[in-house]
Amino acid sequence: MTSSSPISELTTLHLKPGIDIHKADSQAWSEILKTISSQPGFLSLTWGSKIEDPTIIILCINWKSYKDHETFTTASFYTSFLETVSALFTTVEIHHFTPPQSLLSKVPVVETVTVFLATPEFYGSNLTKFANAVRSSSTTGLKGVEIGEVVEELAKEEGGEAGRACKLFIGWESVEDHMAFRETAVFKENIGLLREGNGGIEMKM
Repeated sequence: MTSSSPISELTTLHLKPGIDIHKADSQAWSEILKTISSQPGFLSLTWGSKIEDPTIIILCINWKSYKDHETFTTASFYTSFLETVSALFTTVEIHHFTPPQSLLSKVPVVETVTVFLATPEFYGSNLTKFANAVRSSSTTGLKGVEIGEVVEELAKEEGGEAGRACKLFIGWESVEDHMAFRETAVFKENIGLLREGNGGIEMKM
């Protein structure tokens, strides 16, 4: 990745107790999104609640370059922007990956797989093979598959070893379609590819 390459920023935000960004606190949340979308180099954004835990918000921002993201975080108003964010959320986790993805804005349900401590060969071999196997299947409800490499080093657990990481995004029409896929031959014959050459995987929806 070069500093001028398009990039996606994936932000995980944990809502404070009692905060509802869909109703009572929607104006503050709208202002946060408006500020982001008005920045130079901004391309698009999309967000949604985590299915397993609706108090966790996933925000994906596509930038023209990583440098544009850095310019935003060093702007004079960024401190006050963070204060607005802190009024709604307890913690914010951010990492970036490339190439930028678009599934989150196009499909009802996105399964996100993070691969930790991936070997240099894993992305071009195992992850690509698994993604291609899913893409070429005739699985009901499948809406798309995308992969990417994480810019920062990530650790699976707080305080754990950090290293190279990759992302896999699978779009589904419904959670039921995702669950049904796990019973197919395509899944069972290829899931082993994700269990080799890395330090563990994490699946979320």
